[in-house]
Amino acid sequence: VELKDAGNLAFKRAQVLRRTTAGKQYLSDAKACYIEAITLMGSAPADEASLSLVCTLHSNLAAVFLLSDPPKYQEARAAAE
Repeated sequence: VELKDAGNLAFKRAQVLRRTTAGKQYLSDAKACYIEAITLMGSAPADEASLSLVCTLHSNLAAVFLLSDPPKYQEARAAAE
């Protein structure tokens, strides 16, 4: 959950600072947080709360790919599936 929150904060900052060096760094940070959180959730027990969190993380990762310049449509689709 902490990684998700860190990723969300970095993503929001990337939205504000789009197409700047700082914005690209925040986007990279968000992607790293979401990927790390998804990886950690792979070993968590499969209950309703953890499955919901994993779905949210995958959706957030897809949003990161769509915000990149140029948008990475294939990666976003793969992250969302």
